[in-house]
Amino acid sequence: MAILPHPLMIIFVTLLSHTALSASAAAATYNVERLGAKADGKTDSTKAFLAAWAKACASPKPVVVYVPQGRFFLKNVVFGGKCNNNDVTFRIAGTLVAPSEYRVIGDAGYWIFFEHVNGVTISGGILDAQVLCVFVQTLGFSNSKNIKIMGLTSLNSQMFHIVINGCNNVKLQGVKVSASGTSPNTDGIHVQASTGVTILNSQIGTGDDCVSIGPGTTNLWIEDIACGPGHGISIGSLGKEMKEAGVQNVTVKTATFR
Repeated sequence: MAILPHPLMIIFVTLLSHTALSASAAAATYNVERLGAKADGKTDSTKAFLAAWAKACASPKPVVVYVPQGRFFLKNVVFGGKCNNNDVTFRIAGTLVAPSEYRVIGDAGYWIFFEHVNGVTISGGILDAQVLCVFVQTLGFSNSKNIKIMGLTSLNSQMFHIVINGCNNVKLQGVKVSASGTSPNTDGIHVQASTGVTILNSQIGTGDDCVSIGPGTTNLWIEDIACGPGHGISIGSLGKEMKEAGVQNVTVKTATFR
């Protein structure tokens, strides 16, 4: 004789199915390859990334910008402007490659730059700066909030690898930074004029400061950091200008230096 399922079991399975469907429908995904990016390391994919960003900003629901495996060449790019979405994740399985010639970026001062954004997450991936020209930062966030940088690797920058400037509530975890021990100005993570920044479980090797802390930084937590080569964790520029804001409430816990 067949055994009928208990009514409560039917309700439970129905709820699970509904939850799974809701979760799958909650986030839209934009694959940069489908928008014209090429994973050959030489074709300019900047327009495809900007197209994905525009779609993400226009979406009323969470969005994943997906970068598949391969090497994607990007010129200097700004992600910002009017963005109505506060839940955008860049899920990077591949490598973003910078121009190797100075004239491509010129005096822009940055390679990948986010400004006035809220709720952006960068998950995984490699940023290969290919020893960019001097005074070009690899990845920058400015005047933004609720930012996460998780499992990202930054290679071969010729200046700051990651810059957090004028931001609120930023978490960096599992970040790996690598530059030659003889390279100048290659600070791993620079934090300035920001509050509520947390740096966890990261490995930073550079020719300059592993973490540099600039004026106006408050409530900075650094934990489980492996630094080397590099100049350690530095608080700099204090008192250089009379109008500079001070640094307050910095905690460093379980850091190793070599």
